[in-house]
Amino acid sequence: NLSGEDIEKNWVNQVETVKQMGRMAELEGAAPINIREVDSKGMNDYFNTEDADQITFIEAKRKAEIEGFKNIIKDPSSTQQEVEDARAAMKEYNKLAKGAINERLAINKGDSRNYGVMVPQFNEKGEVVSYDMLLNKERSLEDGMLNTASHEFIHTAFYNTLKQDPAAQRILGSQLLDVIQSDKDVSYTDKGMSIMNRRLNSYSNWGEEAFAIASELMADGDLKIKESGMNKLKGVFRRFAQNHLGRDIKFNTKQDIKNFMVDYHKSIANNKPSPAIARMVAKGAKGSLVEHAKDPIERQRER
Repeated sequence: NLSGEDIEKNWVNQVETVKQMGRMAELEGAAPINIREVDSKGMNDYFNTEDADQITFIEAKRKAEIEGFKNIIKDPSSTQQEVEDARAAMKEYNKLAKGAINERLAINKGDSRNYGVMVPQFNEKGEVVSYDMLLNKERSLEDGMLNTASHEFIHTAFYNTLKQDPAAQRILGSQLLDVIQSDKDVSYTDKGMSIMNRRLNSYSNWGEEAFAIASELMADGDLKIKESGMNKLKGVFRRFAQNHLGRDIKFNTKQDIKNFMVDYHKSIANNKPSPAIARMVAKGAKGSLVEHAKDPIERQRER
C-alpha cells in the first residue's frame, strides 16, 4: 500500500503530465483544455452552472428558431406547403429543445460524487471551442481512484477521432474488448475484468470509455499488455518515431490498438507527455477503424 505522501506525489505527477500534454495539444492547434482540480462541492457547483448556461443557451436558440418559423407562416408569399412544413418543423424543434433541457436537468447532485469529467464546450455553430476537464481530487483520493487524470484525458484524446459518433465508438470499443479477451499478449486479474464489466454495463455507448477504463486498469496493474522480443524493439522505434519524427497515431488494426494502449500507459506512468498523443488531441487519428466517424453536425446533415 502507498503512503499518503506517495499517493499525493503520484496524483500530482499524473495531473502535471496531462496538463503538459494539453499544452502541447494547444500548440498543435487544439482548442484550449481547461484542467481543474476540485472537491465534491466544486464539481457540484460546476454542474449547476453548466446546466444553467446550457438551458439558457438552448432556450435562446429555440426562441430564435421558432421566430423564424412564425415569420414563414405569417408571410403572405409563403406557399401552403411551406407553411405546413414550417408548422411541422416548429413542433419538432420545440420537442427536441424540451428534450435537451430535460436531459440537462436530469444531471442531479449525484454528479458531485463523480471522480472526474470531460465536457466539450461549443459555439452556436456546434464547433468545439474548449474542453473543461474537472478532476475531483477529494473523492478520487478518498476512494483510491488515483488515475482519474489519465482516464479523463483519454476522452479528450479521442474526441476529434471518434467525434461522439455512436457507430465509430462501437467499432473501436469492440476491437479493444476483443484484444483484451483474446490476445495472447494481454493478461488481466479477475478483479480487473470484474471492474471492466461492471463499469461498462452502466454505459449504453462505451467506445472511448473502454479505453479510459483499460488505461486505469493498466496503471493499477490489473491489466497488462506484454511487449516482448521483436514487438518490444518495434515499440521503442515506434515511440521514437512518434515523439521525435512526427509520426502520427493510426488505428488500422488491433495491433494499432494495443500499441496505443501501451504507449499511452508508458507516457503517463513515466510522466513523459507524448507529442503524438498531443497531435491526436488536436487533429484526430486516422485509420480504417475510425475513418467513418462523423461529428454531430455531419450526422445531422445526413438525416
